[in-house]
Amino acid sequence: LRCDRSSDGLRIAFNTGSDGTSIPDDALRWLDLRNPSVVYEPVPNFHVDEFAFSMEGDRIAYIGHEKTSNMYGIYILDLPTGETRKIISIREGRSLSWSPDQESLAWIGQLETSEQTEVLLVQVRTGLIAFQETLPEDTDDSSQDWPMSNWGKVFPTVMGGLGKCANPPQE
Repeated sequence: LRCDRSSDGLRIAFNTGSDGTSIPDDALRWLDLRNPSVVYEPVPNFHVDEFAFSMEGDRIAYIGHEKTSNMYGIYILDLPTGETRKIISIREGRSLSWSPDQESLAWIGQLETSEQTEVLLVQVRTGLIAFQETLPEDTDDSSQDWPMSNWGKVFPTVMGGLGKCANPPQE
């Protein structure tokens, strides 16, 4: 299970992978704990690898691709309207993280035209790359030179499991 909880603690987004004995069901789902009997599946025809709530909890950024394609992208799902918008096409990605002002998304991965793994920052409104640096192979730690090192949270991020969503919200 991959899971993320909104910062106000009211919404949970999740999907499941596979332990090798079952077919993974990696469609993105979310629910509002004020009405947990309703589970939304806003993009049922997508394989979603990673996702993260915005700081306000009203949007989910996700990395994925349509089930009929291998072309990945970073998308934004607006929870109140259910509308999805593609921000940028990519080859692969992980460690998706929102900036505190919700204007940018950071991730580690490859752009559509790249062969090397990079740390990237994209502007949500325009889809323009605001920062791009090759990820050193010998480190798992973030660099103080990266813009996201000043965001007040750990980067690179790791998707949480059930424990992340079962715990109370973090302030």
